[in-house]
Amino acid sequence: MARILILGKGNIGTFMGVALQASGNEVHHLLRDVYDSPPNVVCKFQDRRKAVKIKKGSVYPYQLLGDKDLIPNYGYIIMAVNHDQWRDAILDLRPFVNPDQTLILMGNIWDDFDWIEENAPCPYLFVFPNFGGTIIKAELHGWLTSRMTGGWINCISENSYHDFKALLRQAGFILQYQEDMKGYLRTHFACVTGSLIEVAKQKGYQKMTKNLLSLINMYRLIRACMLIVANRNVNVRKFKEGRKACQPVWWNAIKTYLIFCIPGLAKKADANMNLEAWRSYGIELLTTTKSQHLHSPLLDTYKQVLLLK
Repeated sequence: MARILILGKGNIGTFMGVALQASGNEVHHLLRDVYDSPPNVVCKFQDRRKAVKIKKGSVYPYQLLGDKDLIPNYGYIIMAVNHDQWRDAILDLRPFVNPDQTLILMGNIWDDFDWIEENAPCPYLFVFPNFGGTIIKAELHGWLTSRMTGGWINCISENSYHDFKALLRQAGFILQYQEDMKGYLRTHFACVTGSLIEVAKQKGYQKMTKNLLSLINMYRLIRACMLIVANRNVNVRKFKEGRKACQPVWWNAIKTYLIFCIPGLAKKADANMNLEAWRSYGIELLTTTKSQHLHSPLLDTYKQVLLLK
């Protein structure tokens, strides 16, 4: 049994809490901000794993950590935060973390790799989940699959990787090693950015996914974002999302249109609509193009959507 601390109560952190607790681990959540949130969630997601399945309708009670001085008692600290919160989250934890612990960085990252390397208070891993969902009225919806992708930058994290891989295996997950973790995460970030900027322009998934032209524009934008990744000396075709971005945009658009014909899928995607957070991805990539003197004509046309001059 491992003692695991999860930062926050978002959908990915909740998925991890549900799965890791079900496999016999002690799991607590640490809230960085005080806000109204349910004391528990009802599991309404589809569990596609082969082992340690969660019954639909079961309740997951959040066990909260009230005293930060207890943080050193946990072997693993899972940080599933937004891309623009990595620095604040790590700085908040630094005074309480010791070198014997392991940080699990589980989220989108674009340009914080060097900063994290310099400021992380202990060994850390990048672990990216191939599942997701949303919390709607104290219900956790989505899909829980077994696949995860992980890796490290500094060699001190290799042993931590294998230990965490074994822990995940007990919980029904398969952690696949990715040697070029930076390239993998940057390619994914570009894919998310292209999607969310068009979603923000249409003010939600429900409107965008009913419009084939908007879906075509989305895939054109994803391709433009991939060019920015390629300027970082990343071969995007090594990764599934990069290869998909190179396919004909009309083909990708039709497939996405058909996927969102599933009743209620677009509505669930819009359940926690946050236009400011969605725009923040595009702002980060535009900041990169400016600092590196790159030019992305298509991305520039979305400046008004991003509320930039």
